[in-house]
Amino acid sequence: MAPGDRQGTAAADISALLALYAQGQFADVAAGATALVEKRPSDAFAWKILGTAQQQLGQIGAARAALSRACALAPADGEAHNNLAALLRDMGAFAEAEAHARQALGLDPNAVPTVLNLGLILTAQSRYGEALGYLQAAYAQLPKDILTVFNLGLCHRGLGDYAAAIQCFRLALAANPNFAAAHFNLGTSLLDAGDAASAEASLRAGLALAPRSAEGMATLGAALMVLGQLREGMRMLADGYGVVRFDRHAGVSIYEGVAP
Repeated sequence: MAPGDRQGTAAADISALLALYAQGQFADVAAGATALVEKRPSDAFAWKILGTAQQQLGQIGAARAALSRACALAPADGEAHNNLAALLRDMGAFAEAEAHARQALGLDPNAVPTVLNLGLILTAQSRYGEALGYLQAAYAQLPKDILTVFNLGLCHRGLGDYAAAIQCFRLALAANPNFAAAHFNLGTSLLDAGDAASAEASLRAGLALAPRSAEGMATLGAALMVLGQLREGMRMLADGYGVVRFDRHAGVSIYEGVAP
């Protein structure tokens, strides 16, 4: 997430860094922000822009430390808390991410990036009922944002509303036809809704983009089995789940391992 207001940092310094950030020159931003925090170690905004640039550079540990410092220096800066929450979400530290996102939302309940971020954090934990309202509120403000509509689809699917999920995944694919995860989730939702033929088409489209997706192969296998295409269905299941070992005594197939 981009850095926002200046929080007291010298205007000339920060204007230069923001210009570099807008140009995607994150290494230069990080270098400039590092110089700023060395000169002014209590400057919360300098720490915030440093952490944001480091996150863009993939320097996750350093970014976490810098954004944590920004939050400590400016506890009322909702954007700093939300930026840290987004980083922690990507790291899988969901409890801490949620705490910072909720703190940010308490500071600015109408901040759309924070509303969306909290929805994403909850969705990542399969807390679909809690996430749904936040994502719907974000979608009302960001109707063309693929990330928002895709995760809204995940919520609907997780809650068993397959018609709404299908609509969301189709909207995501209309915006980006090469979004493999949307093809796979659309296929899975169609299969759950009882439309195995349409599910097959969506799953094959996803596998054309991501041919080594174990879940994609396994779900296509399930769709083909429903359609009576048993031989190919079994092959796709085997490809998705690993080596098939037929248990002659039980008379069932057992799939072991996971495809790389």
